[in-house]
Amino acid sequence: MGKDKKVSKEDKKCFFEQYKLLVEVVVRMNDRRSHVNRFYITILSSLYVILTVFHSRKNNDFINPDFLFFIGILGVLLSIIWFLHIWVFKKEV
Repeated sequence: MGKDKKVSKEDKKCFFEQYKLLVEVVVRMNDRRSHVNRFYITILSSLYVILTVFHSRKNNDFINPDFLFFIGILGVLLSIIWFLHIWVFKKEV
């Protein structure tokens, strides 16, 4: 749009509709991202609780150390998947 051109009411209405659509898409993306964050925080918090409960028991004879190692590795893998999931959202915007 140059300085000499006037913007018609139809163009203003079209620009406003595009703006509303953009805002709606951004809000939807933020909602999706917050749901994903809540999901991964819940899962990782649960794994942390499992690790602390089993590790803090007085009688650890029945707990296999491989189980604790598996839970730790699972937490790391979920963290990486979470990072990649958020990275994909960032690329979409």
